[in-house]
Amino acid sequence: MPQTTSTTPVRYIEAKRPNPERINELLGRCANDNHWTNYGPVLRQLEQTLADTAGTRQDRAVIACSSGTAALNALAGVHAVRLGRPLRWAVCAFGFFSTVIGPFANSLVIDCDEQGMLDLDALANTPADQYDGVCITNIFGRHRDVSAYADFCRQHNKP
Repeated sequence: MPQTTSTTPVRYIEAKRPNPERINELLGRCANDNHWTNYGPVLRQLEQTLADTAGTRQDRAVIACSSGTAALNALAGVHAVRLGRPLRWAVCAFGFFSTVIGPFANSLVIDCDEQGMLDLDALANTPADQYDGVCITNIFGRHRDVSAYADFCRQHNKP
């Protein structure tokens, strides 16, 4: 994968201090239901909270996964089934390892822009027949509005 450098540091690393009381409260719900794993009370609450926060439409669902990689692989699999073959994804050079392994192993790596996101101009200058879909990475969660990518994909009929 190409190396990129930035002249501006990203000040994102937050102090993560788990709250033991909250953790015990959540574990207590699991203990009360004797349901510690798949589809237990904490998972259902998490999915509902995320759906409420995101304003998820009635025809969509929030499904928690064990990791971001598992979620990406599942979504890539859905699109592969729809197309009838694995897709060739366009991904950002400044991304996670999961965007170049498994169903993303044949990804076309596109350079990033000054914000660390996939460079839409570079993507627009890439022949459309070199990739089937676009997977963006918002590593630091700094970009709340990714509608330009969704618009680009709709205009070019790409997942």
